Amino acid sequence: MNAKLFLGGLLVAIPGLLLLTSCGRGTKPAAGDTKTGGVGQVFVTFDGVAVIKDKDYEPALEVLKGREPGLAKMWESLPPQQKRMIVQMIIDQKMMIEVAKKFIAAQGLDKSEEYKKTRAEMLELVDGDLAIKALQKSVSKDIKLDAKEFYATHRLTDGAFQNPAFMITPGGVVLFGVMVPSAADAEKLLAKAKTSGDLRAAAGTFKTQDFGTVTPTSKIDRAILGKALSMAAPGFEQVEAADKKIWVLQAKSKQEPVFKEFDVLPKEVQDEIKQYAEGMGLQEALDKKLKELQATYKVVVNKEAIEKLFPELPEKPAAPVAPVAPIAPVVPAKA
Repeated sequence: MNAKLFLGGLLVAIPGLLLLTSCGRGTKPAAGDTKTGGVGQVFVTFDGVAVIKDKDYEPALEVLKGREPGLAKMWESLPPQQKRMIVQMIIDQKMMIEVAKKFIAAQGLDKSEEYKKTRAEMLELVDGDLAIKALQKSVSKDIKLDAKEFYATHRLTDGAFQNPAFMITPGGVVLFGVMVPSAADAEKLLAKAKTSGDLRAAAGTFKTQDFGTVTPTSKIDRAILGKALSMAAPGFEQVEAADKKIWVLQAKSKQEPVFKEFDVLPKEVQDEIKQYAEGMGLQEALDKKLKELQATYKVVVNKEAIEKLFPELPEKPAAPVAPVAPIAPVVPAKA
């Protein structure tokens, strides 16, 4: 990881994070002394009153670490200069916020209806976010997941594991296809192929293509690829390609992917699997809990009312085609 680029992106995010934190204010230390009066270390004062002090920057720093796992991992190894740079940015932004608060209070701007309305809306969003986080924390207590077991049971079906970091060889389907002129032709060919068990023999004069072994990285039409990888093998299906041409496909056999064992994966990859498993487990547990709570509180969602918010526009009738003027006969020039 490029530390300079990482830190550069990090500092851009700091101002927004400070909306989630608040700092102490209003403690006045002894004149000329930044470490007396039970205040601790003072970083910023307004007219001698300590506004940003002691560890006021730490909540924002912890939020930053939580949102940027890379920072949490590398924090202890960062040079003092870079740590000071991050904390300085936090303190500068906090100072800016406090200056703005002081100004709008002096001008009475915080008493305007627009300000109070916006503040109420933002507080409602914050309260909602806190409520969801509290619910997630409550639900997560009962989650018991083993990363190794999760990997073993989900690697075949979860697309997150269908990449070279986890696979020795990708899975694939031995595929044969026939392009037909219409959906009706496809239905007839499907019935004939299913009866004979051989699409090639049933194809007749239609255009055929032997796709060979198709894998998730094969460079073929995405609709055909998606259909092929989802088919049972042996089996037959029809699909409309991106160019609107219709294909009948035969999956002759399927080769399952070969995965690396969990124990041979690098430690950081194992940790990523653990985090992913916990996230999936939390989402499943949260969905289940929400269904229970909706039943308990007799929640009813009026979908019809939602649909009426943005009704479908009636289709406009096609514009009439203007008649083509007849071509005037060519009159030969007189000699």
